[in-house]
Amino acid sequence: MCIYINKRIQTDKWSETHHTKDFTTITLRTQGVQTEHDQQEPRTINIYNVYNQQSFHSETQETESLRTLRKALKISGEHIIIGDLNLLHPSWGGPSYLMQHKLTDNLLDIVQDADLNLTLS
Repeated sequence: MCIYINKRIQTDKWSETHHTKDFTTITLRTQGVQTEHDQQEPRTINIYNVYNQQSFHSETQETESLRTLRKALKISGEHIIIGDLNLLHPSWGGPSYLMQHKLTDNLLDIVQDADLNLTLS
């Protein structure tokens, strides 16, 4: 797992947490946006880099990476998930992809509980 952080971001403005060999969180602390009362609201952005071990499509036991993600998303701040989750689903595999990994339901529950949006590019 590798994460690069721009050198212009001061080292006291971010920290890393290595949950497992396949799961790392980078937490950025910024000044945030200016409020109507002319104050700077602090902002915390948590970036999760997750590698989920590949498993059989029929596997239903939640993986360590998904359990760790579920717990990590409970901390305060904003959340961004990146990585390779190895869970195939038509929502991100495209309409021609007809198979769905059984654990995608777990991932979709995690995403819904954290009020996250799927962004594809």
